[in-house]
Amino acid sequence: MQLSGKRILFLNWKDIHNPSAGGAEVLTDALASHLAEENEVLYITSSFPNAPKIETINGYTVIRAGNIATCMIHAFFTHDKLQRERKFDLIIDQVHGVPFFSLFYTNHPRILTLIHEVAGDLWSTVFPRAFGKHVDAFWLWLYKKQQFITVSQSTKQELMLHRIPESHIHIIPNFCDLQLSTIPEKTSPFTLIVLGRIAPGKRIEHAIEAFRILKKTIPEVHLIIIGKSEKKYDAYNNIIQNLADQSPDITIIRNANDQEKTNWLKQSHILLMPSKKEGYGIAILEAAACGTPAIGYNVAGIRDAIIDGETGLLAKEELPEQLAKASLMLLQNSSQYAAMKSAAFLHAQQYTAEHTLLSFEIALAPIL
Repeated sequence: MQLSGKRILFLNWKDIHNPSAGGAEVLTDALASHLAEENEVLYITSSFPNAPKIETINGYTVIRAGNIATCMIHAFFTHDKLQRERKFDLIIDQVHGVPFFSLFYTNHPRILTLIHEVAGDLWSTVFPRAFGKHVDAFWLWLYKKQQFITVSQSTKQELMLHRIPESHIHIIPNFCDLQLSTIPEKTSPFTLIVLGRIAPGKRIEHAIEAFRILKKTIPEVHLIIIGKSEKKYDAYNNIIQNLADQSPDITIIRNANDQEKTNWLKQSHILLMPSKKEGYGIAILEAAACGTPAIGYNVAGIRDAIIDGETGLLAKEELPEQLAKASLMLLQNSSQYAAMKSAAFLHAQQYTAEHTLLSFEIALAPIL
């Protein structure tokens, strides 16, 4: 590691032990753990029920205070106190909708902005669409001179549309911890799987409708939905549950552990990804590692993770009918499916943590 003896601060809305942590937190944990090998790393984040205020995770110190709505305020005052003890050499300010606005911290050091996706249309699930666009434009204008790291070409292009210089944007690839030695055998019945948070932006209702359409041609098909359920999305969860209850061949598994998730991915034939957008479709890599091709919409983060026609398929339009059409075509063409299954499996093996961390070090070099 080129970086050593530094004091580094991560600012993130969640940590890896938070029950609602996702793929973004997996990556952040890997980066923080790596830096903690030869540096002092602190990580300020929100709290959750029964969480200790201070905890050491993989060599770095997590400091929790407030909730998702208030942790930004707590972070400001906690940073100020810690900065008086010993100055930070680097702040890694992670964006989930908005950053922590660390550029307003007193005597702030170098700042590296970690962003998976520009929220864009995802704001429409919380605020009126026009308001969300103004939020993106505002904070990106403030951060226009900062350095960014992101996980996909799509997010890089969105940042450039907001006039972030290309030279300020560094891509580090995501990684997949799931590495199998052989491709699992797929057996009957045909099984579709959806993997991710049960939230409006994931458009799980599209997958259910695609399943219904496909079932008219392949009656034995099953749909498995594996996703974390968060209280703030209770209304949406109820909608999805009501839709699922209309068919005995739809199963929802909430808050599955890693082994359960892997077992279902091994059995499933196709992963459906109808999200509005992703930072990078890490679920696509996880499925590919189990020899399960993905079919998704041609949107940011999904088009980056699927090599169309090789490791999966991008639907022609963002419609359930197109998901069903692509699924039917693949399931009825055994030779194409076998080739795609093998290509997906080999593709996922390239996405190692070692490669991600090396790219991260390269991105850090011009900043420090």
